[in-house]
Amino acid sequence: MATTTESIRFLCLNCYSTIDAEQSLIQTKQICPHCKHPVKVPKTSLKYGELIDNYKILKFIGVGGMGEVYQASHIEDKKIVALKIIRPEVINKEEIDSFKKEIRMNLLVSHNNFVKAYEAGTDSQGRHYLALEFIRGRSLEDHIIKRGRFEENHGLTIALTVANALQSAWQSWQIIHRDIKPANILITSSNVVKIMDLGISTPVDENTKENLIIGTPYYISPEQIETPSKIDQRSDIYSLGATLFELLTGTEPFKGQDSTAILKNVLYEQPLDPQTIRPSLSHETCALIRKFMAKDRNDRPANWDEAIEALDAALNRHKHSDITNADSLDPSLIYSMSNDIKSYRGIIYSGLAGLITFVIFAVWAIVSNIP
Repeated sequence: MATTTESIRFLCLNCYSTIDAEQSLIQTKQICPHCKHPVKVPKTSLKYGELIDNYKILKFIGVGGMGEVYQASHIEDKKIVALKIIRPEVINKEEIDSFKKEIRMNLLVSHNNFVKAYEAGTDSQGRHYLALEFIRGRSLEDHIIKRGRFEENHGLTIALTVANALQSAWQSWQIIHRDIKPANILITSSNVVKIMDLGISTPVDENTKENLIIGTPYYISPEQIETPSKIDQRSDIYSLGATLFELLTGTEPFKGQDSTAILKNVLYEQPLDPQTIRPSLSHETCALIRKFMAKDRNDRPANWDEAIEALDAALNRHKHSDITNADSLDPSLIYSMSNDIKSYRGIIYSGLAGLITFVIFAVWAIVSNIP
């Protein structure tokens, strides 16, 4: 790749947490900072400047259990995309079928709060790829790592946006995402929430023969573990509750040394109390999280309409509190101002206009001998 100081992002296959490591550590064994399990930093398969069909590889972005993602440029129109390919060492019929399903799901879902899919294909070397919208921004996971947990209003606003998008996906295509988590939710540089990674999502009528546990242990619902063929939108509601828990506390709702221990805790233990981690959180928001994360899905909101109503009510209780305190401002608003030069120019130009008007009036008053 371009330099050895860039980072590589990959999954710990023991606890399924995201790990960042310098590219100089590729192929070396490291200790997962989450579960303390030794992991090997994976090697990327493509190099800078390499062509995949009509796309030129620019930069490595990340690697998961099956796919690698690169920043790439279309050789004709120069459009920048996120290009996903199947990792060569895991290619088999099952993975190809799974990747084709991911392609179909991405091309099917069209919504402003989902990462857009542009095209898919196979190059001359038989490498399957999917070209996606390249997001200039950060994931919620990145935000927590680099800037800390979210303010309560901001976390609720993000959760409400995600809920509305998932409701649309359910109503239009009966889709269950199955892997809602902070790493799969992005905030663009213009503060638009984008849901990504439809790799394991499925229409509910195609999930009836599923017998594998699919999802990320920290955020997976109990029924995804026990009866994966009988899940519905309430599983995503559970995962959104677990995600909101982490946005507001800065930590996952369950702990464990490996995926088996985490899954056991999801089934039999209650999540940590958010207020013991962050006492300033409101009782209402903590009650909402507990309801979303109820073990029995019949105790959760019955559908996205109920979930959205609960989130909207929680947000309305807080949106007017401490709005004059800069520390409690929605971080997205602060972020917008700090990155939008037009906002600064507008403020400066307005100030200058006022000053010039005052000076002109003062000079006119002096010349006219107005007391």
